[in-house]
Amino acid sequence: SSSGLMASSVCQPGPKPLGTVRVQGGVCNDTQVDSPFVPGYRLEQPLGNGSHGSVWVAREESSGQVVAVKLLSIPSPQQRAEAQHEALALTAVDHPHLLPVYGVIEIDGGLALVTAYADGGNLADLLAARHALEPGEVVTICAPLADALSEIHRRGVVHGEVLPANILFAADGRPMLSDLGVVRLTGRAPIRVPGLTAPEVEAGQWPVPASDVYGIAATAVLALTGYLPGRPLTLPGIAPATHGALARA
Repeated sequence: SSSGLMASSVCQPGPKPLGTVRVQGGVCNDTQVDSPFVPGYRLEQPLGNGSHGSVWVAREESSGQVVAVKLLSIPSPQQRAEAQHEALALTAVDHPHLLPVYGVIEIDGGLALVTAYADGGNLADLLAARHALEPGEVVTICAPLADALSEIHRRGVVHGEVLPANILFAADGRPMLSDLGVVRLTGRAPIRVPGLTAPEVEAGQWPVPASDVYGIAATAVLALTGYLPGRPLTLPGIAPATHGALARA
């Protein structure tokens, strides 16, 4: 554990808030970069910001291994200690279609979750580019992820945010579910996307295993048709009256 270590800029000393990201050209100097400090890792490039924190491409200083680091804002010291304990348990979860969690490091105001770096993009971007996938592609993506969900449910873990943006691809095209345990670790309500989020979660309840099953099924429908479940279909060559009949079926 690195309890008590403070988050600071990689270029300047002093504490920095977790959400502060200013990168231009990947060059580290006083005016271009303001990135958090995570002991043992050099944060090189921000991948994005979400409701639970920012994600960075990083490099382990001792080995040079490229990883992803997700910075989770957890202000309460007690909650942070509990979350760190739970995050360490996630490192024991091993499945070829779950993004591996390598470790967790306590930083100022939160935790840094160190995971594998999947550099093949994500399903959300793939669907944005192609609208819909071939049936065989959908099965190839969703079937192994359903098996991965079965494994974490067997261990008593609920994902809570099975969404296209959390389905990553390794360089070889292998689908991997990311953000395992993040909803529980932060204690924040999961992201709700109409049509992809289970009805009970939409109503404000905490996710349960069935919520994950709904999420992967809804994602499969979206990937196959290009439309969110529950939304009207507009299929080429099909009369509007037939669309209505299909929606009521």
